Amino acid sequence: MRLDIAAVQSATNPTPTLLRFQYFLPSGTRTSMSMPLNNAVLPTLPAGYVRVCNEGQSYTFSSTVPVDVAYGENGGYTFRRGITGTVAFNNSTFGDPLVGTPKGGFWRPRAPFEIQTLASGQICVAANPERIPAFLTTIGAANATVNNSQVTPWPRRSGPWIQKA
Repeated sequence: MRLDIAAVQSATNPTPTLLRFQYFLPSGTRTSMSMPLNNAVLPTLPAGYVRVCNEGQSYTFSSTVPVDVAYGENGGYTFRRGITGTVAFNNSTFGDPLVGTPKGGFWRPRAPFEIQTLASGQICVAANPERIPAFLTTIGAANATVNNSQVTPWPRRSGPWIQKA
């Protein structure tokens, strides 16, 4: 598996806005998914999401185990990460990613990486190895084994861009 920062806010603001996660399917084919780190609208739903309700309905998740949720339909989805409790899947909560189209609510186990702001104010991508096996299983990866290796691009920019959470 491989995790890359695929986009940042701007040339002067290196805060990551999109991660690209690559992994192997059981067939041996390498595949990738884009994971927005803000509320950007994506045209397709990343792997691993399961529909739980229709537009205008609510769904109650565990109050102690965070999940990632998506709202939309083919052509436009918006996302929220680390959600617990009841979520109303509607335009008031998520905005309207696809005007005039009936939408649905989707969920998957929480992604094993996220953006965090360190006490110093620096932004980094935090990896949570404990969540990786369940996440890989959910998206249908060939292997859920984690080797905890890390590759940092060179030359390294100032700041701790990747950290274990």
